[in-house]
Amino acid sequence: MEETNVTMTTEEMQGEPAAKENETKAEKFIRIGEYRMNKTVDAIGRLENLANHGSYEYTQEQVDAIFQALEGRGRKLRQGLCLRKRLRVRLSALVQQNRNVTGSKGKAVM
Repeated sequence: MEETNVTMTTEEMQGEPAAKENETKAEKFIRIGEYRMNKTVDAIGRLENLANHGSYEYTQEQVDAIFQALEGRGRKLRQGLCLRKRLRVRLSALVQQNRNVTGSKGKAVM
């Protein structure tokens, strides 16, 4: 019997949908992002089930810890996704500042 060598991408090993041939970075972001968002929404739904007072007992401190963890990770995600935009804004501000200092022809203004 012939043995075949099958390699899996990191995404496939994590259960994420397989990449399409010639997939752009934007398409990859959407493909993986949708998959991960759906998993996240499902996980939050399971956390919502913990609000059933008939089945669970918890303290306000425990509730606060859950929200602190979720909000902290949400902030990290937002910072990571917004970092590129902030860098572009800073770079364009530096370019504009340089134009103001050097004049429109690139020579220093005295």
